This record gives sequence, C-alpha cells and structure tokens, in this order.
Amino acid sequence: MIVDQPPLIEFSQPPGRTARSALRLNYLAEDDYGLVAVAAVIARSDDPSQSFSLPVTLPVESVTS
Repeated sequence: MIVDQPPLIEFSQPPGRTARSALRLNYLAEDDYGLVAVAAVIARSDDPSQSFSLPVTLPVESVTS
C-alpha cells in the first residue's frame, strides 16, 4: 500500500489580468494519483468570511502519475 500524499499547488506567477482585464491565474499543480479538478477561492482581505470558489481549468504544467 502506498500512502496518498496531499495535492500540491502554487502560483507560477503572481495573479494578474489579461489584455481584456480578466483575472489571470498561472499556477502549477500536481498529485501523486492525478488531478481531477482545481478551484480558486477568492476572499476579501478585510473580511475573509466573504469568499467564493471558482472552478479553473487544469494547467498544462499539471503533473499526473
């Protein structure tokens, strides 16, 4: 039996915006058993209890085993 490790995710560049002012998130993600989904949680800095989650596409850089 191989113990499942937690997924790893990190920004590869700071969050930014596209030419059309849309949010751009560049990140790397990996998991020892593969990734099924990734979501971004957006929260207000002055009130973290006010947050929402956005599903995002899996990055090309994602590593799956």
